[in-house]
Amino acid sequence: MTSDAPKITLLVIRHAHRDVQNPRDDNSLSPRGHKQSKALSKAILERWGPSCPWTLISSPKLRCQETLECLAESLKTDVIIDPDLDEQSYNESNRDMTDRIDRFLTKILSKTDDEKPYFFALCSHGDWIPLFQELVMGQGEAISKADAFLFEKREAAPWHFQHLKLNSLEKYSG
Repeated sequence: MTSDAPKITLLVIRHAHRDVQNPRDDNSLSPRGHKQSKALSKAILERWGPSCPWTLISSPKLRCQETLECLAESLKTDVIIDPDLDEQSYNESNRDMTDRIDRFLTKILSKTDDEKPYFFALCSHGDWIPLFQELVMGQGEAISKADAFLFEKREAAPWHFQHLKLNSLEKYSG
């Protein structure tokens, strides 16, 4: 692997717009959310190509799984469900949630070696993602639905971070 190519690429996506008739339910995506999911898939495929070996990992919530569904179909792969990507539960402390996110990051990093680059697309929630950012970058940032943050780790270098805004990718939503 060349030194300028990322060793690990983490694309951290907030789920697309959901049907909010009952916010406490495990809602499906709304029609708007399905459009956002398609646009996100097209943008990822255009940027990295259809042969990029993504591992897709989702929160157990239906809206997260559906956000990755178009991409999974295009890549002919499955979405792995991981409870560590779930939103904060009502009885979970902030410390417990941060520990869960740290456990997830450790698990992901332990699956990589020096032989090849790794590409992970993660779909989670608006409370999970800023805590993940804080853990990796030392600061968190709010994220809109269907937005994504790109984290890249190169050999012996700190994480590189970029905010990818789906709203700026309107050309993909046709």
